[in-house]
Amino acid sequence: MAFKSRQPTGKPPWPIILVAGIQKTGKSFSAAEASASQHIDRTLWIGVGEDDPDEYRNIPGARFEIGVHNGTYQEILQSVTDAVNEPSNPARPNMIVLDSGSMLWQLIVDNVQLIADRREKNKGQITMDLWNKAASHWKAVMSQLNRHNGPVIITARMNEVTVMKRGQPTTEKTWKHEGHKSLPFDVGVIVEFEAPRAARITGARSLRHDVPLGEHKPFPNFTLAALWEAFGYVEPGNTAPRQHSATQPVEELEPTPAPETAPAPSEAPTTGPGDALGAEIAQCKSRAELKALYDEYEAAGAGPDQLNRIKAAAGVGTPTPPQDNG
Repeated sequence: MAFKSRQPTGKPPWPIILVAGIQKTGKSFSAAEASASQHIDRTLWIGVGEDDPDEYRNIPGARFEIGVHNGTYQEILQSVTDAVNEPSNPARPNMIVLDSGSMLWQLIVDNVQLIADRREKNKGQITMDLWNKAASHWKAVMSQLNRHNGPVIITARMNEVTVMKRGQPTTEKTWKHEGHKSLPFDVGVIVEFEAPRAARITGARSLRHDVPLGEHKPFPNFTLAALWEAFGYVEPGNTAPRQHSATQPVEELEPTPAPETAPAPSEAPTTGPGDALGAEIAQCKSRAELKALYDEYEAAGAGPDQLNRIKAAAGVGTPTPPQDNG
């Protein structure tokens, strides 16, 4: 079989930028301020665990739309997916803001903790299978954001922590981003605030601005619009669609025992664009995996429609009655 290849474009995509900092340093303000840029069209704001930035509408020229969801992981993922699927002009693309990545990761951890608390074995302990599940949920959000061919801003909190050496604490201190451990790898540019409006670039995937590992480059009079200009993203014709080499797990070749076999593809619920639950159901290869998915969604406060879909996929159980909100 011949090697499949393509020629590089020589152009960068619009970046996913991590804007991290301690409290009240201007992370969300910077994102709202960037919505006024003439180089972008709509700004789609997805808040997670943070106050909505309604007051920032008064920033001169600010234009953004705040996504509405119920605070569960499933609806947040759906909101991200819907934002990515919104029509966007390559010459003047939409911007997506996820505020904040730290609180999204905390929500994911809280969800798997609920599952751990319900288990009889290793009760309360988040075991490796649950950490893997949490990582897959983080990856699902990032996979959607990687489909977006426009700027993405992810805010994150920073804490000063003690440097450990050989498992022992030292007198040294360093700043750490709160979030999944892959967060710095998932983005193209890292901006940090250690004081209000005092920005520094601590990482960049760019030929224009090389930031060696461990070095910091101050960015006086920082704005995200100024960063886009400095990195050349706003120059006409200078960006190209993001080409992301995503991984795709596949089913093992060994046959699954008949009692544990999930419905055949033709019997499984159909999925449409942005159907996050349908995609997770389709990945389950046995009733045991569907049961684990059901427990996860139930612990996260999913509604009866979602729970009944999982039950239907497993071919067991009775319908979950609607919740009484009265």
